[in-house]
Amino acid sequence: MTLQLLRMRDVAARVSYSESKLYTMIRSGDCPRGRKMPMGGVRWLSEEMDTWIRKTYAKSEEAGAKEGSGQVKEGRAPTRLSVLRGLSVCDVLRANTIAAKSEPPSQ
Repeated sequence: MTLQLLRMRDVAARVSYSESKLYTMIRSGDCPRGRKMPMGGVRWLSEEMDTWIRKTYAKSEEAGAKEGSGQVKEGRAPTRLSVLRGLSVCDVLRANTIAAKSEPPSQ
């Protein structure tokens, strides 16, 4: 396998996130840091990013499996997402429109 170095825009394209989101994730430790190159610039190893993508995706599958069928756990208030599951797009848009109309105007 050939060693490939990725620029930030390549990393962003690979994970479908904006560069600013990736920088935020790097600062919080949720994404691997790139390495400074001797002649300037920062690069990421493609293998390192592929491993991170697989590991992150596996975590999201585990989290999705733990959530289950969208049932609200006992003693917890339903989240907006759990309430919206199972609704059609039209229902969601209608609910947002009604909520926007019922809010008092901001001053």
